[in-house]
Amino acid sequence: MVTKIRDLRYMKQSKGYAEVRKFCFINIVYFDLGQGKDYVYHGATVLKGLHTQDELHLSEKQRELLLRETPIDLYPEYYILRVNRFDDVAKDNLDEWIYFLKHNEIKEMFTAHGLAKAYTMLAYERLTADEKAEYDYLQNERSHKLSQIASAKAEGRHEAKKDAALAAEREALAHALAELAALKKQ
Repeated sequence: MVTKIRDLRYMKQSKGYAEVRKFCFINIVYFDLGQGKDYVYHGATVLKGLHTQDELHLSEKQRELLLRETPIDLYPEYYILRVNRFDDVAKDNLDEWIYFLKHNEIKEMFTAHGLAKAYTMLAYERLTADEKAEYDYLQNERSHKLSQIASAKAEGRHEAKKDAALAAEREALAHALAELAALKKQ
């Protein structure tokens, strides 16, 4: 099991505590961790007094200020996904992700947010160094061509505006010359 530790100093300086974001820790395990029948386990931080065993609650003022009801709403939640215990029947979006984690494939009917992107990233990581180099080269070429097309379109629009302005100037000049000719005839 690989665990990535991220910098937890996520609250910007001089921001209020109402800005605190809640973290979720998700552990994806491919072995039987503990004993239990389920394949998804959830836990939340419950704060109990060490000596009195009373549960910590927020005051009414803190609930208003922090926009949270309980300390559980402030502190991390934990999920353990026991991938090998999954029965391969996707009943919801989370199950679709677990199916993907177990089989490295996405069924056509899956709709979970971010799943297609994850699959693309996984497919890229499975490429050999030579295949990655070729893929990166093709992607850079595609970006370059798209940029050229966008530049050509912008230049075309600029030229069209210049042509339209020039045509308007010619029309105005022609109109002015016609008026001048009419005045000279009088």
